[in-house]
Amino acid sequence: MSETKRPLKVFLCHASADKPKVRDLYRYLRKRGIKPWFDEMDLIGGQDWQIEIPRAIATSDAIIICLTKNSIDKEGYVQKEIKFALDKALEMPEGRIYLIPVRFEECEVPFSLSRYQWVDLFDEIGFTRLMKSLKTRAGQLERATVQIPKPDDSSPDFSAVSEEKASLDNAEHETAEKAELEAAEKVARDKAEKDALEKARLEDEEQARQKAAKEKAEHEAAEKTTREKAEKDAVEKARLEAEEQAKIKAAQEKAERESAEKAERERVAKEEREKAELEAAAKLALEKIEKEFERKREKIIKDARRQKLLLNIRYKLTRVRIYALPILFGIGAIAFLVYGFYYMPQNIPVLSSTPTSSLTLTLQPSITSTETFASTEIVTPDSTATKAFTPTPTLGIGSTMTSDKDGMVMVYMPEGDFVMGSSAQDAFSICASIYNICKKSQFNNLEPKHNIYLDSFWIDKTEVTNEMFKKCVDAGVCEIPPKEQNDFTYGGDAWLTSYDSLEYAKYPIVRVSWEEANRYCVWMERRLPTEAEWEKAARGPSGNIYPWGNDLSGSNLYFEKQLATLSPVGQFPNGASFYGVLDLAGSVWEWVSDWYDASYYNQSPKDNPQGPSVGQEKSIRGGYHDILATIAPSMMRTWADPNLASNHVGFRCARDANP
Repeated sequence: MSETKRPLKVFLCHASADKPKVRDLYRYLRKRGIKPWFDEMDLIGGQDWQIEIPRAIATSDAIIICLTKNSIDKEGYVQKEIKFALDKALEMPEGRIYLIPVRFEECEVPFSLSRYQWVDLFDEIGFTRLMKSLKTRAGQLERATVQIPKPDDSSPDFSAVSEEKASLDNAEHETAEKAELEAAEKVARDKAEKDALEKARLEDEEQARQKAAKEKAEHEAAEKTTREKAEKDAVEKARLEAEEQAKIKAAQEKAERESAEKAERERVAKEEREKAELEAAAKLALEKIEKEFERKREKIIKDARRQKLLLNIRYKLTRVRIYALPILFGIGAIAFLVYGFYYMPQNIPVLSSTPTSSLTLTLQPSITSTETFASTEIVTPDSTATKAFTPTPTLGIGSTMTSDKDGMVMVYMPEGDFVMGSSAQDAFSICASIYNICKKSQFNNLEPKHNIYLDSFWIDKTEVTNEMFKKCVDAGVCEIPPKEQNDFTYGGDAWLTSYDSLEYAKYPIVRVSWEEANRYCVWMERRLPTEAEWEKAARGPSGNIYPWGNDLSGSNLYFEKQLATLSPVGQFPNGASFYGVLDLAGSVWEWVSDWYDASYYNQSPKDNPQGPSVGQEKSIRGGYHDILATIAPSMMRTWADPNLASNHVGFRCARDANP
């Protein structure tokens, strides 16, 4: 016996405003033997829709994504349904039909769905094309079938009815002629019985109809009450969650403010200690110079006194010799006088009333990084010590330093201009050279292409790893990443649930929200990079398409290696950027500090842009490990909910070069 067939299960993904159109599609599919899942019809009172909807998506054979202008612009759960459907589609074998975008009206298909061929139901053959797609999908399964009713053959044959009626009339006429009275009585009796039966049947049908209508009204009223209660409960739950999030955010901001104040106090105290140490060193040097000067001054005075004493003794001896031996020593006296007037003045030290001396003291502090500082302090004994401490870092392209807190190697980014953004046409050309599903309008958020000036800064060479993040968790500053992410995609790889395992210590940390990433960077005395800083680190000063240059190279990207999961950081050295930064294309999406605004480039400042002052989503850059080549170029930008903790999102930190 053959295995029993079952209807094809189809999930209808839609926005709330499109329910009337989706309701008609639901009826159309049911009439053709398909089993659609529609929340209005299939959710019953008391069920948790946040559980049932993902479950229905996971058990469906195909997903129809209903698109109108309402659903494209709609923010909320419908976008999460689409995201969940996209992630499930990636699990399907190549060539299988699973996602079917359906347009009820002319509207733009979102970029994330543009790789799948859509069906226009407002076209005269739209429903035929839809049924063809579903039949193809059913053929790909072993137990499903799409039932399409055959043409209706049950129309009555009116000619046969007419002949039968004529035959009956003739028979009745002949019977009437034979037994008019008996037939009349029988007809009357039969008619009375038939009328009674028909009346009873009609009364029974009316009662059944009224009962069914009453039960339907009661059922619809109960469903409406349940639905209204569920919506009210959902609104109340959302309000309570928002209040709780606000409290948590306020507490986090307070903790960050207190941490920043503490760090500032420690910095000031450190500067005061260093200042005191330098002053003490200068004072000791000055005292040493003064003692040396005093020693030399006393020696000069002592030598001068000794020479003066010798002159007096010689003068007295000369007088004695003149009077005692005027003849004997005449010649000797003349020689002595010649010696006294010509030779001795050239050899007797001259005592100055204003002795002077100067000494230059050079202090060279030691530091534990590749930065080099030099400071000089000039001290003169006849003036107050003058101190000049001017750090002069000798930094350039290729300079690095290592954080003593988490061991992260940071790469130096020199100040200067670079090219940011792109024209939509250029980005479309890059995309179209790889895939045939690209649209120019998908790249409007990259315009205009413009020059940006940035001050010098440092940026992490790779993403922050599991072992680095664990230090923040162990210190009680960061939260343990959740076991499951909150964007309705579930992975089974061990690296997703073992962030503290030694085996995955070098993997990039994922499942951290924007707040957690920012908290880590602040605790490490760094910060999240701006979107402009990230793009400069990736594209270099001349605006490369990819971090390594302008050609797509298979040795540099995760997706070309067909890696379904992450790898440890730094595994693709050929993908280094102009400045030597790694893993900027295809590892994980990376949080940056900016709020996301698709039109921000139109009003961005030319110097050190910080992004919009307010927003609802945060910008993410770089793509993830199974990324499409169309979003590998370094100018591509997208966004995510800042509360998202996803398998595909991590981060790296930065810091000012001159804080």
